[in-house]
Amino acid sequence: MRHRWLLVILGGVYLAHQFFYRLYLGVSFETDFGRLWQLLDAVWLREHLWACLRDLHAQPPLHNLLLGAILHLPEGLHDAAFETVHQMLAVGGLAALYALAIALGLHRLVALALTLFFLWTPSFILYQNWIASSLLLMTLSTTALAGLGWYVRSGRTSYLHLAAAAGFLLTMTRPIYHSLWLLGMFILLATARRHSSRRICLHFAPYTLILVAWLAKNALLVGNFGMSTWFGMNLATGITTRLTTAEADELVATGVCTTIIRRAPWGSFDRYRDLDLVDADEVTRWAGRPWLHDATRPDGRPNFNFIGYPRIADAYRTDAVRAYRARPDLYRQRAFDHYFLGLCRPSHRYRNFLDDNQRKLSAYSDWFANYVEGDVLGQLVHIDFRKAYLDINVYTLGFPIALVAIPWFVLRWQRRHDDRWILLAAMGWTVGVQVAAIVLIDGGEGNRMRFEFEPLLLVVAALLATEGLSFVRRRE
Repeated sequence: MRHRWLLVILGGVYLAHQFFYRLYLGVSFETDFGRLWQLLDAVWLREHLWACLRDLHAQPPLHNLLLGAILHLPEGLHDAAFETVHQMLAVGGLAALYALAIALGLHRLVALALTLFFLWTPSFILYQNWIASSLLLMTLSTTALAGLGWYVRSGRTSYLHLAAAAGFLLTMTRPIYHSLWLLGMFILLATARRHSSRRICLHFAPYTLILVAWLAKNALLVGNFGMSTWFGMNLATGITTRLTTAEADELVATGVCTTIIRRAPWGSFDRYRDLDLVDADEVTRWAGRPWLHDATRPDGRPNFNFIGYPRIADAYRTDAVRAYRARPDLYRQRAFDHYFLGLCRPSHRYRNFLDDNQRKLSAYSDWFANYVEGDVLGQLVHIDFRKAYLDINVYTLGFPIALVAIPWFVLRWQRRHDDRWILLAAMGWTVGVQVAAIVLIDGGEGNRMRFEFEPLLLVVAALLATEGLSFVRRRE
């Protein structure tokens, strides 16, 4: 069966999928800006888009740019435009998953089955109908790797351009795709394709210059040469909740930490006002730019792009490092929790969805979590660790398997001069960087972040299954 007919089948199933969830279950698109700290206020984006993007330091700019552009349309078109963009991203992500599976050498019917399976997961419909960047990131990461795979397979420059562009857009959307991730992708490809290294450099160079310019802008604005000024608060998350009052007081009394260690991060500025971390003159300097000057947004929620938060984050980073050195058990426990309670939880059970869509899918989500993702294993083998329920499922078991399987396949294909090793190594690098960032730094939203690379996990699982079946058949 030709690829175009398989894509026709995929398109027909996608339409049936949308009709079922939208018309039968009543799933609707969620557009609550205020629940997402990564987004600037809609009023600011609508009235001062370019100034907001210029002064944005809390996050990379692409998602705010995309939503701000939509907000410049007539108000009656906003909801339709948001949904249309997410429909396009969903179709693009599914097509990229199919192309990625083919590039890795899977049979086209296996690729179609993988794509249809991902389409019918409860996570797909929930993230497709949510204004957060998760669907965008899933589509971009899958597209970048599919483009790289097809470049390795065909040598066509257009695929290299697609891979470099999608990779750059990833780094400009979410800081977990650190510039080091893009550098690693470049080094891998340039090393594996030494005869084309000049062409590869030319394709990556413009994006690298833009990325460095953005980093330099943040350094001039807030003194932070990074994609986000939230690192310190991310690092401190989990310390304050694990320290008892007496333990925190001891760290402060012995001079290990300052009094900020007693306060949970991600609070409104009033929580830190008495610490005198922020120079009032520095705040006054940005009068007239409320996205930098005001500690709260027009809707009353904290504005984490406020010019004072980088200083607060720096204080948290310093204290977090000192606390971890004094109490390394805190960091071990934090990483443990981030793996089991964050990364390995079903992505459709992310806590910050609006309740309405989750309620409509609750029966299907529970069935899927128990019998497809393996949560029923956790019910059979219950582990109570410091009064925290641990999810024992296909993810807690699958990540260690992938940790061994991916390097094994890479080395095996490299010895056989099978160029698929380049694509698989890039997939392993992408998954590894994100897992490390989730477990070691920012695991509070680990299951949401995992959705962004779930297509890669599906392709690796299919590769293991097909290779295992081939091995069994050869032994018979």
